[in-house]
Amino acid sequence: VTHPHLTRHFTGLTYDESYYLTSERAKYDLESFMEDNKGGETDITHGFAWFLQQMKGLTGALRTTHTQRDNQTGFRHDIKLKNVLVFVNGQTSPQFRWTDGAPHRRAHDIWSLGCMYLEILVWYSGGQERLDKFGTDMAEE
Repeated sequence: VTHPHLTRHFTGLTYDESYYLTSERAKYDLESFMEDNKGGETDITHGFAWFLQQMKGLTGALRTTHTQRDNQTGFRHDIKLKNVLVFVNGQTSPQFRWTDGAPHRRAHDIWSLGCMYLEILVWYSGGQERLDKFGTDMAEE
């Protein structure tokens, strides 16, 4: 399965009952990217249009993963900020891409994607401080 917002893997191996994949090298995971960038409309250097393009790209990658091929349907299962990689190529804007996922159900993926997008939007509107407060407020309820 290929999509511009899916990470390409070069090879894999099994060692001591664990699986390892070799893939493109990312500069950040999305959680680290958000911590290193202030967020907020005035602070992020890439603009809201770029931001929406990345979210649309991740949604398209998930749709590609969920599309049935050869009587099989893929799933992500573990959608969260840590599992989205951020690639920076020279002078271009960073691009968000999924890491490899484990099998589960599509409904779980859609719910998780919505939760992750909520976190991203909270961060974008007020930076890491607002995201931290949002997490604390949600944990109290």
